[in-house]
Amino acid sequence: MSIFVRAEVLVGAELHAEPLQERRRVLALCGNLPVVLPDERLADTYAGVHASLRRQGTPLATTDLLIACLALNEGAPLLTANQSHFSRIHGLRVLDYS
Repeated sequence: MSIFVRAEVLVGAELHAEPLQERRRVLALCGNLPVVLPDERLADTYAGVHASLRRQGTPLATTDLLIACLALNEGAPLLTANQSHFSRIHGLRVLDYS
């Protein structure tokens, strides 16, 4: 699990009506999933993808772009319910779970 995905899921827990309970539930679901951290490649990947999307007039939110670029760097697919959102990124394997 990307560190950025973990952060997004925890934000959702904090915004929940019962944040402490939701945080416990989220952490239990995350279990022992390994957390993938970015390395120095992320800056270059992010810059290239961000510039390309801006030139096309279809930028992504920063966190979404960080998630996508880390997946690109790791050669990992990105699982999402919003396939069209991420399918604009060349080379990113997008899996739909909706």
